[in-house]
Amino acid sequence: MWWAWAGFTFYANRFDTDDVVYRLGKLGAMLAVAGLAASATEATGSLAGQFAICQAAIRVVLVALYLRAYRHVVQARGLIVVYLTAGAIAAGLWLAGALVSGPARYAAWVVAVATEVTAPVVATRRSAGLPLHLEHLPERLGLLVILVLGESIAAVAVGIQETHWERATVTVAVLGFVAAVSLWWTYFDLAGAAATRTLVERAGHRSTLLHDVYAYGHWPLTWGWQQPGSVWKARSWKAASRPSAPVLAGCCAAGWRSPWAP
Repeated sequence: MWWAWAGFTFYANRFDTDDVVYRLGKLGAMLAVAGLAASATEATGSLAGQFAICQAAIRVVLVALYLRAYRHVVQARGLIVVYLTAGAIAAGLWLAGALVSGPARYAAWVVAVATEVTAPVVATRRSAGLPLHLEHLPERLGLLVILVLGESIAAVAVGIQETHWERATVTVAVLGFVAAVSLWWTYFDLAGAAATRTLVERAGHRSTLLHDVYAYGHWPLTWGWQQPGSVWKARSWKAASRPSAPVLAGCCAAGWRSPWAP
């Protein structure tokens, strides 16, 4: 899920045209992401084929957009070839993994992810100082952070409703809400804002490895911040009536966060 977002972020930071073709491509990718969500629970089982097709579809959309950029932005062709190659290989490996089972499937999917993860770093080395839309990089990654934290808020609301406002549940919910808001505040006003200023001062609008570090840092960050929401959804409402509830509530209030926060 994260890499689908990141892939379009890397593309848009250089080649965003905001025209009909680009918007249709994004909408197609959104449909594929919805398919990922619908098949994720059985991605390694009965829905592996559907999951892999949706993963491949996202890569196909990106490859099509990069082909368009290759045609129109001649000076960036060296960089674009990297993304084209990685996207095509990754799409093929996702589909190939769905056709086999066991360790071979996981190996194919791991190689697919590794291929795409290394592509931006290789592309940066071939960018020859091509300009970036730097002002949009923190914005696009920040939107994903908002969505992740929004999942925690949604878990709070759903939990209260499902347990009919039990006192222990409300306590956990309030502390969970405070934790999510604290993370939001930390990211957008403190640590995240400082990281953005550093990025602007040291790298500017030229493509450097600092941009990659900033973007990749959001991978463990968003993964880590997604965990409290998952815990509240899966366990806190059932645990609220048990003696372990104060422990869980304390963890929520502490605002557990990823050490990779920018």
